[in-house]
Amino acid sequence: MSIFGTIGIILLIGALVLFAYQGISAFMDMGTSDEFVYENVSFVDVMDEGSFSWIDSISSPSIQSLAETLINAPIALWMLCVAVLCFLIHAFLGPK
Repeated sequence: MSIFGTIGIILLIGALVLFAYQGISAFMDMGTSDEFVYENVSFVDVMDEGSFSWIDSISSPSIQSLAETLINAPIALWMLCVAVLCFLIHAFLGPK
């Protein structure tokens, strides 16, 4: 197995663990109520707000909007996308 296959498997397992953690956290926050609130973890939640101040200095509004969308995307979605990319690289460039 190539390094890309290994990285893809690790990222896929990490994304599944993060989905499970978020689901269990939502169940634990329910308590005695019947309200299930699932919250995704994004880079904005994890990192300091000052880390993303460079986005405001982007001159193009469309690129600025794209950058804000990408940093607000769930980390588990990022992990899944990179895992699929690693699997594709492994499929095309891996050992035959």
